[in-house]
Amino acid sequence: MSICYGYQPGVGDSNGHCGESTLRRDLAAFEAAYHSLKAFDPVDSSRITIHGSSMGSALAPHLANKLGAAGVISDVTFVKTWFEHMLEIEQRIRLFEGDSPAEVARKINEGYIPLYYGRLIEKIISAGDSGATTTGKVNTIEGNHSGSY
Repeated sequence: MSICYGYQPGVGDSNGHCGESTLRRDLAAFEAAYHSLKAFDPVDSSRITIHGSSMGSALAPHLANKLGAAGVISDVTFVKTWFEHMLEIEQRIRLFEGDSPAEVARKINEGYIPLYYGRLIEKIISAGDSGATTTGKVNTIEGNHSGSY
């Protein structure tokens, strides 16, 4: 058995800067790693399985299908977008710091949604890394929202 581990560019032992990462760059790097492994003599290229963890769990099935890998493993996957994940973290922090639910909602709507929308959604769309389109509208959190954050 041979194991090859590839990091996202700029993470771990890899070259690059993770702040400059885009979906296309990440996919290209992982494809290059796959082709390098496939060309490595002791490796049976017909038995390569691609493993992805966390964000890689979304990329692994795509790459396995595109590259014709023998199998795919996805673990520590997710059910929310990074945008939603970050907003929930900010909500929990604000509540932990003692803000009222109404104050949390105001800060999320006026500060964190525009911040993360610009850093995550608009960056992806402007980089051309997604076929997604946007209407420019983001749902906000109601000030009287109560429940778990």
